[in-house]
Amino acid sequence: MKKRKGYLMFICVLILGCILLTGCGKKTVSEAQLKEDLSQSSAYTLYGDGLDMSIDSFKVTKRQTATEDRIDTAWVEVDSSSDAVTGHMYFVMTYELYNDGWQITNVEEDEIDEWYFTPLREMTDEEIASYISEDVQIVSKDVNLDEGTEFITYTWVESHEYCDITYTKQDYFTFGTSKMLYNVGTWSWVTTNDMGSTEEWNIVGTWGYEDTDHYVRLTIDDFQPDSPLFAYYDNEGYSKFNIDGYIEHSYNYLGMGHTEKTQGPFEATYNKFVRYSEEDVMIKVGYDSVTLGYHFSGAHAKFLITYDKLLYYDTNIYELNKIE
Repeated sequence: MKKRKGYLMFICVLILGCILLTGCGKKTVSEAQLKEDLSQSSAYTLYGDGLDMSIDSFKVTKRQTATEDRIDTAWVEVDSSSDAVTGHMYFVMTYELYNDGWQITNVEEDEIDEWYFTPLREMTDEEIASYISEDVQIVSKDVNLDEGTEFITYTWVESHEYCDITYTKQDYFTFGTSKMLYNVGTWSWVTTNDMGSTEEWNIVGTWGYEDTDHYVRLTIDDFQPDSPLFAYYDNEGYSKFNIDGYIEHSYNYLGMGHTEKTQGPFEATYNKFVRYSEEDVMIKVGYDSVTLGYHFSGAHAKFLITYDKLLYYDTNIYELNKIE
């Protein structure tokens, strides 16, 4: 009987030992399975799916299997790409051994300061439209994929009654090449640079105003504030240019009628760096209070040209209408 009990105990120990040996001897997860598990992990899909990338190369750089703790840890290096971007990334993958085999328990980013992303193309029209209105005219693009920069220069026209203003601006975009950047793997806007503006005027002709106390005729033969033949700029940004034309001005002063006629050119002054639209013009009644816009005088008359109105003024303000 004792022999039988001893024999049974020996058999049990042998079976238990085999079970333990079998469990501890299970092979670790293959590299192919590591790659598959990584591609399905949220740590990777944040970039893989988010940037529409797939894994091109997968390398296990280090591996540590703790038999007693039944834990297997793999450090991996990954290269992924899409049509728009390539990415070089690092992860740490942890597995635990259960009765039914090794199960992945954690995937986390590793060596994030060594991650880098490279753009393969410039910004798409859709990406540009998310930052720049489709109403503008794109003039040029300056793209450097190696540095991850793109400059887009564009213009748009603002139309007024007597003038069309063409504005030129340049938007600067960068590509998120580092994991440390908020826009990792994508293009994003940085700043807009003002490249200036030009004006095309439609104000040539004869203009007039008339009431019981005033008679004004202003003929403008040439008005080119942005032409280098007429404009010059001092150090403060204020500019002067000549207006070719003719002024006839009749008015009453101290009960007497006066008529003055002056042939141009007339010197106009304005600030090149300040642009005026009708909504911006604040005009108060007063002899010297009208200052905004293109200002000139002749034949004891003062005039102000804005984008939407041509004004004559003394102690009051009068709008001139086109005669011919």
